[in-house]
Amino acid sequence: MTQEPNPLNGKPKLAYSLEEAAQATGYSVATLRIAIRRHDLLSRYANSKAIILADELQDWLNSLATEPKGGHQPLSHLADPADLAPFPGPPNKPEPAAAPAMTTQRLAYTFEQAAEQSGYSIRTLKQQVADGNLRARYANSKGVIRHADLDAWLDALPAEPPVK
Repeated sequence: MTQEPNPLNGKPKLAYSLEEAAQATGYSVATLRIAIRRHDLLSRYANSKAIILADELQDWLNSLATEPKGGHQPLSHLADPADLAPFPGPPNKPEPAAAPAMTTQRLAYTFEQAAEQSGYSIRTLKQQVADGNLRARYANSKGVIRHADLDAWLDALPAEPPVK
């Protein structure tokens, strides 16, 4: 698990405040409080301040559904995969001199944040989820993509543009 370094000693953070956990996951504090009340996410208390251990937060993200619940159609049902053109791969762009690696330490991204980080459109990312090429997780019908899943998807893309 990629964890934010603690600014005091440079070591990975062991726990997050609710606000830090919300920022790290892309979920709101209210969503995290609901998960705590439902006993889906375990919180601890330092005096009266709620904290969430980094491992507990990771376990909660891993436990989220990969398809939305509550009357919403899953993205995989948006279109028949046979009707869709195959994904052509990354666009033909000149290779930058030094491609920057993702330096953010977030645990998960909303589709908008993942699009910004990866350089692909939200529509492309959602189509890749629908095709089963990219894994998304859902809580209260809000989809997020874990940093590790986005990184793995990007690593799986072809290194060379398709030959015409």
